[in-house]
Amino acid sequence: MTRDEALADADREISRLIVEGRGLFYIAELYGVPVRRHQSKYFPSMDAAHLALPTYLQGQPGTLTLDYLREELADQLVPRLKIVRAA
Repeated sequence: MTRDEALADADREISRLIVEGRGLFYIAELYGVPVRRHQSKYFPSMDAAHLALPTYLQGQPGTLTLDYLREELADQLVPRLKIVRAA
C-alpha cells in the first residue's frame, strides 16, 4: 500500500465516521491517536468552565485537526512509511 492509498483510506474512514455523527476527538480515541497538548507553566491550558466539568466529561486536553488525524490514521495503515514530523 502506498502513502497516497493510505491517506485515501484514512479520508474514507474519517468521512464515514463523521457522517455517522462522530467527532474528531471520538475518532482519535477510537484509533488511539493522541491529541497534541499545549501548555505553559504560566497559563492553564483550560478555561474555568471546562475545569468545572466532571472529570469524565473533560476528556483529553489538546488540539486536534483534521489533517493531523488523517496523517496519524494513514501512519497506522502504513507504519513502515511513517515520517517523523516536526512537532
